[in-house]
Amino acid sequence: MSKAFWIGSKTPTLPFTWTGAPSSSRTVWTVVRGAQRDSTRAVNAIVERYRPPVVRFLRSRGFDEHTAEDLSQEVFKRLLVDGVLAKADPGQGRFRSFVLGVTRNVAAEEIRPHAERWQEEDFFPDELFRKAGALGLLGVRFDPAWG
Repeated sequence: MSKAFWIGSKTPTLPFTWTGAPSSSRTVWTVVRGAQRDSTRAVNAIVERYRPPVVRFLRSRGFDEHTAEDLSQEVFKRLLVDGVLAKADPGQGRFRSFVLGVTRNVAAEEIRPHAERWQEEDFFPDELFRKAGALGLLGVRFDPAWG
């Protein structure tokens, strides 16, 4: 008997069909465990559910659309091919936090070589400076009237 299951928030966004126990006992960790066992359906469900937020996160960190898509592929490669998903544990917190950690690592590794070059050249891209300021990452804020 098939049960319909919605992954995510209370608002249904991704229909997914399971067989077996009632859907009330299903959680995102059930899907993760399925992906850890190489279930194609579970892997597809994870990618469909988490790719859009991964791309949005990367875009919010200043990556262009093309680079954000490429980096999201790297995130899921690490999770699903490189075995990082095997380290996911419900006792350690939410799965989305786990995915966010992997995404941050991928983003940092993409920036690191440029950061070293920029440091050597005493260069910092104006666009990145403005984005960092808008995110409140530049320390003390001054009134724009003061310069």
